Amino acid sequence: MFDLTKEVQLTNTDKKIYRRLQFSLYAFALLLALLLSYLIIFPHKYFSFSFLNPNSNQNNTSVPILSSGNSLENGSLPPGNKLSFDTNIAGDYSKAVISFNLNGASKKTIASTVSVRRSYQAFMYSLGDPIGFRNGSLLKNNGSYYIISDSTLRKFAGANNPSFLGYDANNFQAVSTEELAYNQLGEDIVVKNFYPNGALFRIADNYYIMDNQKLEKFVSDQAYLSKYDPREALSKDPSFLDRYPLSDDLAGFSDGTLVANGGSVFIISDDKILPVDNVQTFESKGYNWNDLLNVGEDEIAIYQKDKLFNIKSPHPNGTIFKTVEDGKFYMVRNGQKHPLPSAAIAASWLKKTPVAVSEKALDIHAECVFKNSFWNRSSYACEIPLDKFSTLIGFTYEFNLASDTAIQMDSLNVDYQKNVNKANFKAFLLGIYNSIIGTYASNTTG
Repeated sequence: MFDLTKEVQLTNTDKKIYRRLQFSLYAFALLLALLLSYLIIFPHKYFSFSFLNPNSNQNNTSVPILSSGNSLENGSLPPGNKLSFDTNIAGDYSKAVISFNLNGASKKTIASTVSVRRSYQAFMYSLGDPIGFRNGSLLKNNGSYYIISDSTLRKFAGANNPSFLGYDANNFQAVSTEELAYNQLGEDIVVKNFYPNGALFRIADNYYIMDNQKLEKFVSDQAYLSKYDPREALSKDPSFLDRYPLSDDLAGFSDGTLVANGGSVFIISDDKILPVDNVQTFESKGYNWNDLLNVGEDEIAIYQKDKLFNIKSPHPNGTIFKTVEDGKFYMVRNGQKHPLPSAAIAASWLKKTPVAVSEKALDIHAECVFKNSFWNRSSYACEIPLDKFSTLIGFTYEFNLASDTAIQMDSLNVDYQKNVNKANFKAFLLGIYNSIIGTYASNTTG
């Protein structure tokens, strides 16, 4: 290429203009680089919900809910009422700026507050009734023997010995009278060779469970072991299959089981498999990689694939939480968290690591009072420092907004920010280091 600038002759005035423009260009590039560095090192994370377009894909908070339980998609908050909404965000931020924009018809003077707490979304569900032992559990107490069938407690009658159905009394778990009471009392088992629902069998290297006098085969040994101990299954010879018809359905994994197939990770729940979108989601939900079961196509073919499980998704049915303070267990089921009242009851459901939670976190709140924006009289905002939440488990922030006056909102927004300080800068550098080390380790071990 030819450099024609050598032949260009500039006057002194033009040279000064050229140097100024050159300096301005360099200064602009430097400022742009600093701005980009700032946004990378001290990022913002924005969440919003538009009441003008409630079905928009751009809405990335949960749908705001009134204290009555009804959704607030139209943005009209009655006086003295509350609304709640969630955001899900991995990592720690310094503060959250919460704001909303009023509809033109709303009053311009309002008195509103907002409070926030942090945990897992499902652990902030309302408290449901306690859950007893899992179906199929073999239990004993004060010389009596029981099996859990259709969630009821059924006693082996006669001589208080289950041997008339082939059971070994040594395979029954001793539990207290109080623990038995969490399963409703059912009918006694009195008929020989008549096995109740929930009875488990091992026949020719396969596991089965009785359901309506049909034998339902487990899709694999792994599926059985995700629910039961091998000692709970009665060993029978193949002729036993002639006495009971086989069910058309296959018994699968316990709800909440984590499985991997073909490089993808799934959560099994409610006869569905939920594909996990990435590593960050898996780890931010408190799951343990050691609990991941490698399964074949035949083992997951019995399930319907559900929508993608991402950081905004609550823990599904079957998830079991364990509090770090006192070791209490809770199970997620149908939009509630249900206590598992004892370690023995929890063990009948739990064959993997429970998700750690903090019960104390539910009582840790921070709040602020909304103030009118100087620049926009229809906008109200307030700021909540998030320092007190930095050590808590879970990445769901639950906001509760209350207003003394009726307001009509057009939008609701949350801006998470990181303060410019040494701690956040060091955390950024540590994140880069861990990412490099993680990538290097995976490449060298692969």
